Amino acid sequence: LGVSKEKVDFIVVGDSHAHSLVDLFDDLAKKKNLSIFLISTAGCIPFIGIYPKRDDQDLYNCKLLNDRIASYAKKNSVKGVILAARWSYYTSRAYGSPSRIASGIQLISTSPQGPFSVEDSINSFKKGFELTFQTYKKMNIPIHIISQVPQQYKHAESLYFSLKKGFGSIDDLSVKHSD
Repeated sequence: LGVSKEKVDFIVVGDSHAHSLVDLFDDLAKKKNLSIFLISTAGCIPFIGIYPKRDDQDLYNCKLLNDRIASYAKKNSVKGVILAARWSYYTSRAYGSPSRIASGIQLISTSPQGPFSVEDSINSFKKGFELTFQTYKKMNIPIHIISQVPQQYKHAESLYFSLKKGFGSIDDLSVKHSD
């Protein structure tokens, strides 16, 4: 993304939600004369030492991917690594709503064999974040974290048509900050 250079300035790494930032990073990088390498893989938290519970690990090995990104960052002395993800997907599904905690969560662990539970996923999240931070700190590569983008409880298209039909206001249909 950005300008074509021999050397990459920054790496953006994350799950599928990182990919939604492609246009933003491309525009900013062009304005700042930067080259950005973006890699995003659905359901792969951008933390070192973490294994998601996936049936397709042989195809999408998130731990190996994050190890390779760290190696690439070190080898190429990048100016920084930017982490972007739907963070709640690995800890609580969505904004702490009790009805959503048990469903749709991508459980993670510090071991390929688990354990894989919500509690273990939260603990692994903390450990993975710390290991990622310490790894890049030792390489003198700053990390930047994109906070989770707010999400709606309903699909955007459904919200749009509800508003057009006069079913509530945008405030009624939006996720509240307290949620």
